Amino acid sequence: MSTFWDIPGVQPGVITGDAAKALLKHAKDSGYVIPAINCSSSGTVNSCLEAATTMGKPVIIQFSEEGSASFVGKGLPNDHGVKAASILGAAAAAHYVRNVSPAYGIPVLVNSDLCAKTSLAWLDGMLDPDLETFASLKRTFFCLFYLLVMPTFWDIPGMKPGVITGDTAKALLKHAKDTGYVIPAINCSSSGTVNSCLEAATIKGKPVIIQFSEDGSASFVGKGLPNEHGVKAASILGAVAAAHYVRNVSPAYGIPVLVNTDLCAKTSLAWLDGMLEADEGFFKAHGEPLFSSHLVEDGAEYLKKMAALNIIGDLGDYSCVKTVGNDTQWAYYDKRDWELTMVGLVKEALTNPSWRAPVLFALVEKGAECLKKMAALNIIGDLGDYSCVKTVGNDTQWAYYDKRDLELTMVGLVKEAFDNPSRDPARMAELKETAKKLCSPGKGFLAADESAGPWLRAGHADAAKIPDTIENRGAYRSLCFSTPGLNEFISGVILHWETLFQKDATGKEMVAIIKENGMIPGIKVDKGYNKKGVWGTETGPLGHPEVATLGLDDLQQRAAQAYAQGARFAKWRNVLQLDPAKGLPSDLAIRDTVHTLARYASICQSEGLVPIVEPEIVPNGDHDIHYCAKMTRKVLTAQFEALKLHNVYLEGAVLKPNMVKPGIQGPKASTELIATLTVETLLATVPPSMPGIFFLSGETALDEDNEEVATINLSKMNELYKGKMPWHLAFSYGKALQKTCIVTWLGKAENKQAAQKALRARSGANSDAVLGKYKAGTCASIGTDGNIMQAAGPY
Repeated sequence: MSTFWDIPGVQPGVITGDAAKALLKHAKDSGYVIPAINCSSSGTVNSCLEAATTMGKPVIIQFSEEGSASFVGKGLPNDHGVKAASILGAAAAAHYVRNVSPAYGIPVLVNSDLCAKTSLAWLDGMLDPDLETFASLKRTFFCLFYLLVMPTFWDIPGMKPGVITGDTAKALLKHAKDTGYVIPAINCSSSGTVNSCLEAATIKGKPVIIQFSEDGSASFVGKGLPNEHGVKAASILGAVAAAHYVRNVSPAYGIPVLVNTDLCAKTSLAWLDGMLEADEGFFKAHGEPLFSSHLVEDGAEYLKKMAALNIIGDLGDYSCVKTVGNDTQWAYYDKRDWELTMVGLVKEALTNPSWRAPVLFALVEKGAECLKKMAALNIIGDLGDYSCVKTVGNDTQWAYYDKRDLELTMVGLVKEAFDNPSRDPARMAELKETAKKLCSPGKGFLAADESAGPWLRAGHADAAKIPDTIENRGAYRSLCFSTPGLNEFISGVILHWETLFQKDATGKEMVAIIKENGMIPGIKVDKGYNKKGVWGTETGPLGHPEVATLGLDDLQQRAAQAYAQGARFAKWRNVLQLDPAKGLPSDLAIRDTVHTLARYASICQSEGLVPIVEPEIVPNGDHDIHYCAKMTRKVLTAQFEALKLHNVYLEGAVLKPNMVKPGIQGPKASTELIATLTVETLLATVPPSMPGIFFLSGETALDEDNEEVATINLSKMNELYKGKMPWHLAFSYGKALQKTCIVTWLGKAENKQAAQKALRARSGANSDAVLGKYKAGTCASIGTDGNIMQAAGPY
């Protein structure tokens, strides 16, 4: 594929304006794809570039609003209407791509993902070419705060937030030595490790040394670049790009930072030569070196050269410096692994007393003025005009280049984008859009998919007396679906097959009622299970062996029928039982569950239905909460491996798991523990590309109010982990939304409005829970009076 090189202005590295437009037109006319990859760190950028280089094709590096903020670390403020972190992140990321991409030898376009009308502050900031403006947006707050915490080092002449060098750096080191506090030198190898280091130092209000080793420098720009002995091209490029990155980002963290390179052996002086060349160029332009210090094994000539540039030659002269172990350079800032974050490592170093250019494209939802301003800068306003662009899912922005995890590298994801055109882009876009609507802020699902009347599963003595007739089921469900304002809290309604084709008493289709009330119809497509179970498996707390869910044989046809009838998402439930003594769930049951769910999800997506993946671990039994946490983690890990194997598009799917709770007959656990273990399990297993997680409420003990408990648990999760989760965390409740509604209705037409009021109130309470602000007891509930054991088994 040599032809695109003939386009005027196309070159290795970032291209813009007419050259970029010509490349996109060439791809469209010639019929090849240019993937747009969402990135959120230097590692994801490097892996994307490496993959594109391997394929010898151009690529679009893309940053979303959230991914941009993540590029510079989740520790920075990103208030609505200001978007300081997103602006700084996008600008720093664009500069990083410009610095690094020429070495990969391919044309690169830099794009920002869709900017909604509510986030135009982000776009305004990206169109401002002054990076210093971005870095200082929140500087005043940080400086004032830390003047109160540690006023003394701020009195040093020349002290400022961000990178300091020369006499100011020397004075800070002397001050630390004389005063007796530690300045940790942290080995970093990616934007994520830098961000985490800066965040931890900011939390402590203390200065820090960002340090790069020869190997870590090469890793900063990706292991795919050549780094031959005697040349050290990747190590030089990485160190220089990393130093520029720290300079761009660190002022926003409000602390002084020194940029140091770790010991340069005599056999690697080419690395030091390259860095000093960059220091000299920076010194000529700015009056100070790029780096604060370099450590060199030996060499008077080098020390002399460094002294002329006011570079510190040996941090070892200052006993205040504590080098944190080399393992830190492989730690990374990532939502899915809290144990290995740099934040904890740097906090330990700081608290242990024993240690003495503009963004190049922007997608805009609306705004003629923005488009006019972009046109003046020759910025492309909408990549959607070019059918050759293929956006690779949002999961890529959380992938990272790390030697410990080859399966999750960007390389594989981007190669797949180049090589696998089989999935219809229009169908995938539709699935993604449906999933996005289902995950609307503050909203969850009404699970109305019971095969019999929902009152039979409500677990209430009076409700169980309502006759289970098709007329009653129709009357009750139309009551629910037509509840005024329900769409303020409910995004989707899961239906039983009967209901999907049912009409109310006036002849109006249930699907039409749901749509007209602003909600999305969904359909349960599994056919339950046979309690006889899987032969040879143990009997669990449900009183029968482990089971396999039925319904795959004709699912393709039924999914197509459901879509034609108006359904846009689907649900399938597999059930697993817990019994530590019997080793339940067995590996056999887990394997059957996850592959059945993956196959179901794949079939549904092929027919346009967003699949709800529901590997339910039922709460029956006497196990403790920690066994539930262990098995939930095991099941979800296997589930996402299976979804990957079956090529399920995660951005067009959602998860419906159990909460991590003790068995109904087991030892009780606090709401805080349930919330913490549930979310920590999800963070460890669920990729951020999955847009939403919708909990099932699960059965509770007879002395517990199922509605209230489910709402409180969900609210506590969103309260404790607000801003720390990459997905929408909501509800998909049946009984936990409807119990009071059902008992209020009791099959009587005159109770309709009161029942609707009860349903709307509980739905609103759960909407508050999604936002982490529900106050226990503020929503009326039938409580525990009349509680009986609900019907068990398939439904």
